[in-house]
Amino acid sequence: MKKAVIVGLGNTLRGDDGIGVYFLKKMMKDRLFRNCDLIPWDGPISSLMGKLINAEKLVIIDAVEMGKNAGEVGVFGKEQIAKLSLDTHKASIRVFADMFKGKMYIVGVQPKDIGLGKKPSDECMEAYEKVVEAVRDILTC
Repeated sequence: MKKAVIVGLGNTLRGDDGIGVYFLKKMMKDRLFRNCDLIPWDGPISSLMGKLINAEKLVIIDAVEMGKNAGEVGVFGKEQIAKLSLDTHKASIRVFADMFKGKMYIVGVQPKDIGLGKKPSDECMEAYEKVVEAVRDILTC
């Protein structure tokens, strides 16, 4: 296990909800953050606990309802996670945050449409560079 792990969460069958997975795969293709473990994940984070629990720093990229314009990016620390509006299948993030001993962050992208069978919106896909910048900022702190 590397010191830092980046997980892209989401359901790629539900439009912008899959943005974390899309971005993580693009980061892998772009060969970014090679000193970190990169995990695109479309299931509950609880099933990754064994792989993540010993990381010193965890960054989760996910669609987060923030009441902002589609594609806007927000960064949240562990203490703020309980206040976030996450899909019900991601409620385990809150439980995991309580158990995780290292530093944990969520880089959230405001979704536009999480309807079943939708493609990710242009607004969310255009947030890629902002997400990469946010992850870089987290990893250098």
